[in-house]
Amino acid sequence: MGDMTDVFISYAAEDRDVAKALVAALKRADLSVWWDQQLDAGAEFSAEIESRLAAAKAVVVIWTKVSVTSLWVKDEADIALRNESLVPVQFDDSDPPIGFRQVQTLDLSHWDRNPAHPLARVLLDAIRSKIGHAPSKPDEVGAPRFRSQRIKYCRSADRTRIAYALMGEGPPVVKAGNIMTHIELDAQLFAWRHLFTALAQTQQLVRYDLRGMGLSEWDPVSVTFDDYLADLEAVVDAAGLERFALLGFSQGCALSLAYAAKHPERVSCLALTAAYARGWRVRLSPQEQKREQAFLDIINTSWEDRSFIAQQMFTSSFAPNATREEATMFNQLMQKTTNAENLVANLNAMAEVDLTNVLKSIEAPVRLFHVVDDTLNSSIDEARLIASEMPDAELIPIEGAAHLVLEDDPAWPQYRDELTDFLETHNQ
Repeated sequence: MGDMTDVFISYAAEDRDVAKALVAALKRADLSVWWDQQLDAGAEFSAEIESRLAAAKAVVVIWTKVSVTSLWVKDEADIALRNESLVPVQFDDSDPPIGFRQVQTLDLSHWDRNPAHPLARVLLDAIRSKIGHAPSKPDEVGAPRFRSQRIKYCRSADRTRIAYALMGEGPPVVKAGNIMTHIELDAQLFAWRHLFTALAQTQQLVRYDLRGMGLSEWDPVSVTFDDYLADLEAVVDAAGLERFALLGFSQGCALSLAYAAKHPERVSCLALTAAYARGWRVRLSPQEQKREQAFLDIINTSWEDRSFIAQQMFTSSFAPNATREEATMFNQLMQKTTNAENLVANLNAMAEVDLTNVLKSIEAPVRLFHVVDDTLNSSIDEARLIASEMPDAELIPIEGAAHLVLEDDPAWPQYRDELTDFLETHNQ
């Protein structure tokens, strides 16, 4: 048996340069790493590999177009999977081999091989979760965290395929679908991963991609608000949930409100952030509507461009204080979540929504969070309107100007604690 090692690197020979960069980044983080460039002279090749593989606490398998066809890499990945030491990563758009697609794979295709890059931080925490080391600190190679998830599929009422994911254990919390998600990728992104990690520590978090988004079907029969509501209904039924909390962000808040009004017996509580009950064609002035329509025109003409003009308009509101690297990652992710046609269809489908007539009927406890100066979808006045119309609602204003509360925002600890305490109290 070889000496105990923190990390074993499994890769195809053609990907040696990538493996070398990974080894350098992990060694910089003071992890002991073994790869086949360290084979002892005269050692019997397969015996040495098997010994080192068994001794490793974490096995990083590099999936690429080349390695997915390698019997050797697949064998090493299979052993790591059985040993619960597998940490898969990918460097291109190839899918992992059959048998490994239900394991959360970290997308490093945009990693620039800099050990301080945010994606390297995510990888480091994935490894540390396997080897039992403490999570990385903000000033070293790892602030973000990584948590595995299971991805499944179901069919909506019109047979549109919807992808959903399960994370953590405990009382179920369903995140209603919102714009531009990708359940496989956004769990790794700075905009969401801190929130998902916090929730999945005590709850079973159920997330899904709307039709036309992420891993769900990109060629749906139709795109309407009623279709989106049917997608939510299909996911909770497929997941076998009887009663659960609803978690909404922006568009997902409108869906949460509509679902709670239609199925009150199944909703324990609602936690809503950046909520609106009226679409932009209902609540905005004619001049403001012209501005929104101009934005749709920009999406139609530039969404697929590498300039990321349309995406940056979202990023500036979602995360105004993001670093250049983080903004680039976010822009690239958004482009992967959907195409221009589906995005414009989504924004038009949500534009005519008006749920003000059902608010009084929702008796479940509701907690609304709204960043005071966030105006991406609605101002805090819309959240005040919702709270004033609901029997058991509480509004918590959050200081700031971002659409999402990020991990390095001063308001994050309070937001996290208020959100998790509310869910743990009412979602039993």
